[in-house]
Amino acid sequence: MAIVLLVIIIACTVGQKLFFKYAYQTSDDGSDPRPRLKNERYAAQKAAGRKAGN
Repeated sequence: MAIVLLVIIIACTVGQKLFFKYAYQTSDDGSDPRPRLKNERYAAQKAAGRKAGN
């Protein structure tokens, strides 16, 4: 049972690290990390000609 729990904890840790590596990346100018998913959604709205932020 302990081995199963250890495997689950390791799998969750790896998954969490991969998620945050993808979702939060530093911007090109080296400033603080920004949520990449939100930035992509903002860019898509701006390209579509809609007012971003709504």
